[in-house]
Amino acid sequence: MLLFVGRINKIKNLEFLIDSLNELDKLGEKFRMLFVGSGGDMDDLKSKVKKLGLENKIIFTGRASDEELIYAYVRSKLFLFPSLYDASSLVQIEAASQKTPTVFIRGAVTSATVTENVNGYMADNDTVLYAKKVQEILRDAETYNRISQNAYNDLYITWDKTVLRMYQKYLSIIDKYKDELFEAELQEKKRLQRKQLIKETKINLKKQKQEEEKQQKLKEKLKKQKEKLIGESKKQKKEKLQKEKQIEKLALKKEKLRLRQQKLLKAEEKLFGKKKKLS
Repeated sequence: MLLFVGRINKIKNLEFLIDSLNELDKLGEKFRMLFVGSGGDMDDLKSKVKKLGLENKIIFTGRASDEELIYAYVRSKLFLFPSLYDASSLVQIEAASQKTPTVFIRGAVTSATVTENVNGYMADNDTVLYAKKVQEILRDAETYNRISQNAYNDLYITWDKTVLRMYQKYLSIIDKYKDELFEAELQEKKRLQRKQLIKETKINLKKQKQEEEKQQKLKEKLKKQKEKLIGESKKQKKEKLQKEKQIEKLALKKEKLRLRQQKLLKAEEKLFGKKKKLS
């Protein structure tokens, strides 16, 4: 049995595959082909199969469950993948997990996942040549068994194997570039330290500036207070001088008044003496 799994669309080059199967039928090769999947071009492709009279040999199953899909891979002799559109695919790995090798078109991007005649097959982009390649594969059991086993060994990778391979790869990269990684880590550490130092310096400069501004404001405030005190001191001194002058003036007036009283007193005494003599 032959198998294709994927979207049933012409962009997958399925018309080419049907024409190739028609050529395979003309070569007298007995086969049964399953197209597993769904897509917008299924009716057109079914009509093409019917027109070629291959409806008993080519079957469109539609969507399949996981169990049905595994059964299809197990039962299939070859996985036919004619797409020139796909840039990547997993179906050939799914097929390889059941020891079913894939036939690619030579030059397709997805064909790069296998080595021709080692763990996969390639055929030319020609319906007759593609059909002859499929016939050749089906008639060479010894080569088929070898390639089938290699496909399983090389392409089917479990998660445990993937993790182990990646782990070993990382160890290899670390061992190869550990000095560079250490230097890069050191440089990154220095860069972060410089960045932190610049940040702290900016913060300290900002604080220093704020402190200087604060000190400057304080100085200006003290200066104003000092000027105010000096002004008040001068005012008080002036007022004191004025009071002292007033006191001096009062003392002078008092002294003048005393002298005048003494003078009047002497005048009275003198007058009293004259009256006494007259009496």
